[in-house]
Amino acid sequence: MIQYGEDRFKSGLQAMWKQCFPQDSDAFIAFYFDKIYTNDESLIYLEDGCPVAFLQMIPYPVKIGNEICSGGYLSGVMTAPDYRKRGYMEKLLNTAFDEMVNKGYAYSFLIPQEEWLFDFYGKYGYLSAFQERQSIFQEVTAPKESLILRNKKVHIYTSLSEIDIPNVYAVYDRFLMEKPNVILKTPKQFEAMLWV
Repeated sequence: MIQYGEDRFKSGLQAMWKQCFPQDSDAFIAFYFDKIYTNDESLIYLEDGCPVAFLQMIPYPVKIGNEICSGGYLSGVMTAPDYRKRGYMEKLLNTAFDEMVNKGYAYSFLIPQEEWLFDFYGKYGYLSAFQERQSIFQEVTAPKESLILRNKKVHIYTSLSEIDIPNVYAVYDRFLMEKPNVILKTPKQFEAMLWV
């Protein structure tokens, strides 16, 4: 049976997440279910009243050319190991597509965590949209609170509470709006991204 999320399932979903994504820390899982998870964006497949598969349809603004429309990011897509190969995820994905259409989403997207998942999601119409890029940044250490970078003073923040999030978001959003095709973030999503 498929249903929307309920608070009573959160601890079971967190335990399933730990099984399905063992590389994620307990701190990240707690963060996700505290700051990202919402019942009305989550679909759960239940067997005997217990969650055995899950996904979340997180709404994001999507900019294509000059048009901004709604998209659904599929997050936390997982099936408990003992319940795989029973078609539960196929049913969840099909239900999610219907729900996203009903919500007016023009796009659905996800980020496969393993190479084999590209073929799995390809069966449902997903295509690679972006090439993977990797950048290596050198850690900056400074004994003072700020440093000079190309003749501009740059403040080094030591905690998230020091950041003027609305102003930083405005710069971030303005930068993304210059791009022709991009997934945008709401102010809340931007702030959550800073906590990770």
